[in-house]
Amino acid sequence: MSAPLRRELFLNQVAQQIVSLEEAETSFRTSSENEQRDILRSLSMMIGQAHPTPEVLERSFAANDRSTARAMLKARSLKDALRNIPQLPHQEMPRTFVVLLRVFKEADEDRRRRTCASGCAHWWHQDLTEPGAHERVCKFLKIV
Repeated sequence: MSAPLRRELFLNQVAQQIVSLEEAETSFRTSSENEQRDILRSLSMMIGQAHPTPEVLERSFAANDRSTARAMLKARSLKDALRNIPQLPHQEMPRTFVVLLRVFKEADEDRRRRTCASGCAHWWHQDLTEPGAHERVCKFLKIV
């Protein structure tokens, strides 16, 4: 399976609290700068596909968050913000990662509740906490 698909599965597991935020942050911080930018690009793409509403975005922000990523998400169009966030300076990337994870978690939960409640074939919208779901996704993605 390709690295981007592995990354997306991992990020879905973090968003669904199967993998802890602490573990994800450690993994992110120990990745190279290029890998970190790839992770931010993947998260940005996944957020875009989840189509977060302004209410979902607002719910995802921590009250004390003063990050550049949050400011961009509030001030720009979603598409523009998500396109530019992965280019932020390296020192901002760990905070940006957490902001994007929070946004993705809220957006994904909302999308599954609104759009996929009666079933969805997309592997990335599956509730990976349901019995057998992770195994089905891994089989579909050809992870043995």
